[in-house]
Amino acid sequence: MTQPLSAAERPAARPGTPTRPTLGAGGAAFILYLLPMPLLGKAFYELILRGRFGGFVISLALFALFILGAELARRGIARTREFQARKVALAGGPPLKSMGTIVIALATFLTAFFAANQSLPAAIAIALGSALGMFLTYGLDARGAKGVAADAGVSAEDVHGALNEARSRIAAIEEAAKRFAGDKAWEMRQKIRDVVSAAGKVLHLIEEDPRDLRRARKFLNVYLDSAKTVTENYAAISAKAHAPEMEAKFAAVLDDLKKTCEEQYTKLLENDTLDLDAQIEVLKVRLTKEGLS
Repeated sequence: MTQPLSAAERPAARPGTPTRPTLGAGGAAFILYLLPMPLLGKAFYELILRGRFGGFVISLALFALFILGAELARRGIARTREFQARKVALAGGPPLKSMGTIVIALATFLTAFFAANQSLPAAIAIALGSALGMFLTYGLDARGAKGVAADAGVSAEDVHGALNEARSRIAAIEEAAKRFAGDKAWEMRQKIRDVVSAAGKVLHLIEEDPRDLRRARKFLNVYLDSAKTVTENYAAISAKAHAPEMEAKFAAVLDDLKKTCEEQYTKLLENDTLDLDAQIEVLKVRLTKEGLS
């Protein structure tokens, strides 16, 4: 079996490193929402100046069809960009960009044929041109999996699922921290930010070398779940009454959580074969004993 990467071979794990600003999915698809705007003008022209309710309805229906295609394409672009941004990713679900392209091509054909009075061959050619333009501009939907070598000992599905679940737990921790109340609320939120930052560094390492997942499973499942539970429980307790003793216990537990996470990060970075199962179990027992789990 291929040996894990050594500390010297690993890329630097710097989750907070700024990245070059890029046009988001909404910006990339913005023009698709603008292109059918003349149909709105035509709709009111048909209704107000010509008194043709049928023409008004047709123009609005064509406009709505274009907007549907633009929205499908925007979501597909966002999904593809997320796939490209992550080192380990799975691309599945309906091919939204392709669906958006088909809808926009159909809307273009119907507009050319019914609203612009083009001939059937001309309308078909215009529709095909719009589909080609969509393909050349936005490309195809991302499909398949990436980021996990065949000899990694884990599948892309396993890594993708574990990382997504971990990110979901981290998001729940951050959401619970927003509900903290009392004099120490700001201080506790800062400690939560430190824990979340340390956990994010571990996830980054797993993304860099998915083979780490085998040694970090217990960390992801027990540590993050315990952190989520204790944070949500403290948020509920702090909202009901001021409890200085509980605040002190929670602050100490957060310090332990951060320390455990940093130690897991160090061991993964150094490819230490000894994991932190025993320390995680001790932490879990402490959470129960303190009444925070």
